[in-house]
Amino acid sequence: MKFLALITIIASLFSQAVLAADSHKLMIKEPIIRATAPNGGATAGYLIIHNHSQTDDRLIAVKAEFARKSEIHEMKMVGDVMKMRPLEGGIIIPAGGMALLEKGGNHLMFMGLTEQIQFKEMYQFTLVFEKAGEIMVNADTISLSGKSSDHKGHDSHKGHKH
Repeated sequence: MKFLALITIIASLFSQAVLAADSHKLMIKEPIIRATAPNGGATAGYLIIHNHSQTDDRLIAVKAEFARKSEIHEMKMVGDVMKMRPLEGGIIIPAGGMALLEKGGNHLMFMGLTEQIQFKEMYQFTLVFEKAGEIMVNADTISLSGKSSDHKGHDSHKGHKH
């Protein structure tokens, strides 16, 4: 009986270790946020999340010091009108797959800005995942018009903050 209990404990610890190692394989690509006018109260953020692990993960929250409130939003057609609203339950990033947060689709919303978001500056925010935990992201800005011709793109790898 003790042998069976020992095998069960070892198997449980091994599966947890594999899951923990696997959960840190998220890669954040091309994070950008939109610059704002001097009194702009909100802005949007866009990025690509690649999941190189063997388990699904879920983006459940976003935090930013430059905004009083940050949310994950979706754009959805309701009848003939495009509506933007908070995305309840977050965004699943499938194992071996990706999630695209883009203009006109799922995206990040930063509201109650505490400062003007300046074009060509870099800003930090934190993505919160169900399994991988928190990942700090450095994002470039695109202009008010959404032009990104000067955008070089910065990748964030394993910028975990636990």
